[in-house]
Amino acid sequence: MTEDLRIGHPIIDTDHQRLFDIINNFNTLSVSLSNETRMHETLKALYRYGEEHFQREQKIQIDCGYPYCSTHAAEHKKLSDEIAGIATDFFIKKSKPLDRDAIKFLNQFLEDWIIRHVKKVDMTMEHYVVTTMSSGGDGGSAVERFASLDMVALVVDAGAASRDMLCRTLIRMGVTIVLEADGIVDGMKKCMGDPAPDFLVIGSGLEFQKFIGTLRSTQAAYVAALPAILAIDPADRVAEDVAAACGMQGAFLKTQTAQEISQAIRRCLA
Repeated sequence: MTEDLRIGHPIIDTDHQRLFDIINNFNTLSVSLSNETRMHETLKALYRYGEEHFQREQKIQIDCGYPYCSTHAAEHKKLSDEIAGIATDFFIKKSKPLDRDAIKFLNQFLEDWIIRHVKKVDMTMEHYVVTTMSSGGDGGSAVERFASLDMVALVVDAGAASRDMLCRTLIRMGVTIVLEADGIVDGMKKCMGDPAPDFLVIGSGLEFQKFIGTLRSTQAAYVAALPAILAIDPADRVAEDVAAACGMQGAFLKTQTAQEISQAIRRCLA
């Protein structure tokens, strides 16, 4: 992503980088893969990206006092509807053929998205998010990013503030979709749902031993084997030893910097 497309907010810029990764992958792989496979995977990735990115972006807009939230939300809905419409035409109604022209059509749609939305619409946020960042917003230290372009994480934490912090850190690390749960029941539902998480970050304020026990005893082999990392509250230092005994992949303190947390998560999943 070129510098002229950076908003100045780490979460939005990370999301936009993900969009460019999707587009670049499409351009590279559409030459050798079948049209149907490439288009289907790209549309799924775009739809998942849109759902997650638009929600995060709208929350940031509200936090920084962006005055055009409703207009921006309408633009987001328009893009989502266009993706759904393309998927319907090619894969449900099959009213349009999956040929080289279809590949060119999708390529043009992706280019228009960059020009119309990122360059013309999203850049209007720059002043507001930069002002918020300079006055103590969500800047933070640099984080270690994941190499994979398609990861899903689940954060299970009873505390809203710490859950939000962990989600923001994972987004900055390049995780495509970050799911949230505030308790054991909702956490297990999301473990079994779609999209399925690739790993879990669990807050120690939760009854994490009970949660891990339930997780490891489930009949779904993939879910039972999910890597789990413990995010420890300062008052729960003993939890680190308990986490190891439960077969978790590791632990870190919530009070660490975003950079330290990202390093710890990468080490735990190595």
